[in-house]
Amino acid sequence: MTEDQKTENSRKVEDEIETELEGKRNITSNRGNKNNNESLRTGCKSYKDKEKEIRTNDHGPDVKNDMTAQSGKFQAETINKGFNRNKTTVVVDSYANEIAEHYNKIPSKSYAERRKSYIINIRNMNNFIKSVLFNRYVKRNGRVLDLGCGKGGDLLKYKKMGISYYYGLDIADKSISECKYRYSRHKCPFKADFNVCDTYHTILNLGKRFDVISIQFSFHYSFESEESFTITKQNINEHLHENGYLLLTVPDRNVILRRYHRSRTEKDAEKSISGDQHTTSDVCFGNEYYTIKFKDSPSDRIFGNKYYFNLREAVNECVEFLVDVNFLEQEMKKIGLLVVENANFITFYNVHSNEFAELRRKMLPMRLCTDEVKVTELYRIMVFKKTKSG
Repeated sequence: MTEDQKTENSRKVEDEIETELEGKRNITSNRGNKNNNESLRTGCKSYKDKEKEIRTNDHGPDVKNDMTAQSGKFQAETINKGFNRNKTTVVVDSYANEIAEHYNKIPSKSYAERRKSYIINIRNMNNFIKSVLFNRYVKRNGRVLDLGCGKGGDLLKYKKMGISYYYGLDIADKSISECKYRYSRHKCPFKADFNVCDTYHTILNLGKRFDVISIQFSFHYSFESEESFTITKQNINEHLHENGYLLLTVPDRNVILRRYHRSRTEKDAEKSISGDQHTTSDVCFGNEYYTIKFKDSPSDRIFGNKYYFNLREAVNECVEFLVDVNFLEQEMKKIGLLVVENANFITFYNVHSNEFAELRRKMLPMRLCTDEVKVTELYRIMVFKKTKSG
């Protein structure tokens, strides 16, 4: 047997395993769309006093402003699909470039490699939580907008839900490439579009509304600044149907701050005993699976409370931001989104695991150890329902 045949057989085995777990899938971009006019158009609008734009058409660039790249700035681009294919670039102060580079550096792994991962139990728990979330709120033939879609890890879940359309956006171009590959490889029956876009600093104009907007493990980036939060809130309001659901998984601010203060107290006590007068604001805590480092003391401010997160084999000291849940609830209420569920991952698991016992047995074959549970406790789910059109 040649090496090419071995590789092909290996892929077939992986396909069979994944198909058994969640089913097949496929999508050729805009599959079934014979008329280009049916293509969705994506675009950006200027955010007041914060963005500068470059517009480029088929005849060459028309530079309206000096767009010399500066440190700490990121150019987020979406492409208008259709005949003109104009491009709009928005530039704002942000950590977006750093974040995009971080996720572009993470190598893709095969299904077999993921099954051997040191953090497989944590991944399984996260996937179980999301599967329950989708089972409860994603309806058959629904339309899903996935902001921060990553490498397409949720595509099989959506296939099982029987959705009719999926739109995935992510800041990392390599993630979008992997997402397209997975979509095609697994033959998803629903139509789909994918684009590279910094959705937290780009005002979207997709021309469509969705039954579900899903933001999994990335919504905290909207809390970088008031501007990024305002843009994100507007994007949600403009693209979610009345009676539609916003599904979020976010860092649990209370859990993180509780561990921060405990670590800070222990550090101060050690310094007092040792007589070490060297002062530093860095506080780091975690276990063999994760670490969180605060380079500055967290404050009561709503935005910009940053820390650096590391998850073994997955995230390497990437900047993240604390999410003020009370503030989020108040702001979402202003655009007609009311809280349906708000719970820590562990609480959500305890409430729904019996209802989804068969799924739990399939997805969680092993019990989590104490340190793995501590990683799971770092997150919470939030579900909002839109009660009126924005």
